[in-house]
Amino acid sequence: MVRSVIVTARRPAKLFILGLSALGMGVLVYALDRPAGSVAFLPAGMAYDSGFLGPLAGPLPTFLHALAFALITAAFLEPTRRARLAVCGIWVAINWLFEAAQHPAFMEITGIGMPGAFDPLDLLAAPAGAAVALLIMQPVTPTPRTGI
Repeated sequence: MVRSVIVTARRPAKLFILGLSALGMGVLVYALDRPAGSVAFLPAGMAYDSGFLGPLAGPLPTFLHALAFALITAAFLEPTRRARLAVCGIWVAINWLFEAAQHPAFMEITGIGMPGAFDPLDLLAAPAGAAVALLIMQPVTPTPRTGI
């Protein structure tokens, strides 16, 4: 029983650390594979624009954002199936809203524009990131040992 309590207590910390790690990877994508001045939170001199990730550099930050914030949020909630699904769904919706705000039609209709460029692949990357987060959040049930 003590081991069960310890594993349960450590799980939120692991989710939080994994989420922060994914967030850090997203920042690295921006710093290493985006053109100088294209990222509001990084000084222009910090962007490297290596092109290393090629076409993945576009949707990867959205994937990592949904993954990271779903894990970080889940670390603070009860580990129920409903909470896990809600967290992932909310972060997909948030990512989709920000992506929609980058669409030229949004600016035409509202007169408000978000920095960045609309990328339809981001609409796929957000649920993919949330799905990976959901897999990571799944409770681990040890398989019973048989035989030897």
